[in-house]
Amino acid sequence: MFCSPRALMRTGLSLEYGIIGNNMPHSTFPAEGEARHGRHIPHSHNLHHAYIIEGDKENILPELVAFLEKEHNVSTRGNPDFWCKDFESFGIDDGKILRVLQSRKAVDGGHKFFVITFTTITSEAQNALLKIFEEPTEGTHFFIIVSSLAGIFPTLLSRATIIPAHVDVQSYGVSYEKEILEFLKSSSSKRLLLIQNIIKEKDKNAAQKFLNQLEIVLWRDKDSKKRTENINHSLEEIIQARRHLATRVPSLKLVFEHLSLIVPTYK
Repeated sequence: MFCSPRALMRTGLSLEYGIIGNNMPHSTFPAEGEARHGRHIPHSHNLHHAYIIEGDKENILPELVAFLEKEHNVSTRGNPDFWCKDFESFGIDDGKILRVLQSRKAVDGGHKFFVITFTTITSEAQNALLKIFEEPTEGTHFFIIVSSLAGIFPTLLSRATIIPAHVDVQSYGVSYEKEILEFLKSSSSKRLLLIQNIIKEKDKNAAQKFLNQLEIVLWRDKDSKKRTENINHSLEEIIQARRHLATRVPSLKLVFEHLSLIVPTYK
C-alpha cells in the first residue's frame, strides 16, 4: 500500500496514488531550544542521496514527511517527484520498478524524493537497492525506514547514511560546522588535540555526533574544489568508525587517530 494511512492519520494527511495529499501538518520536530526525541535529516544543501532510518515507521514516517515539507520545501501535494510507499514485503520486482522510477529526471528539473517502508525485504531486493545506491540518478534522494538494521546487508548499509534508533535528532545537524572545518584544516596532531575531550571522557554520543557532522561536511564538499582522491575513502572509513562505536567497548582513541591521519586536509 502507499504510505500506511494509520501512520499518517494523526497528521491529517491523505493519500493519492502514492503521492502525499492534502492538509500537510506542521512539522513534528520541535523549535530550536525545545526538547527533541526524534531524528533529523540535514538541511537541503547537505542532503545525501540515501538514508536508512531505523525505528517504528508509524512514528518516523509522519515526522519525516512533515520535515521534508517544512525544511526542504518539498511539495507533497500532487507532486510527481515525491513518491511514498509502504510494503509488507519489498521484493525484486519492487526494486526493479523503483530503479525505473528513479532513473527518470525530475519533472521540474530539481530533486526527486522516495520514501519507502517495509516489514521485510528479500535478498534479491537488497541487491537491487545496492545497484541503485551505487549509481543513483542525480538529484534523487531515498529514505528507507526499517524496523531493524540487523537484516540489512552491510554492503547496502555502506552505501547509505545510517540513522540508528538511538540517535538523537540533533546528531545529524551541522551545529558545529566551524569546529569541523578547523579539524579539516589542521594537521593530524592538532586534530587529536581538538577532539581530546571526546577521547578522554570516552563520550560515545559526542563521538557519534562528531562523525555525523564530519560526514556531512565531507559529503557536501566532495565535488567541490576541495575534493581529493581520498575523500570517498574517508567517507567509507567514517561508516566503519560508526559501526565500531556501536560495539560494546569501542576504542575512541584508535578511531580518531585513524581518521586524523586519513581524512584529507583542507587548504
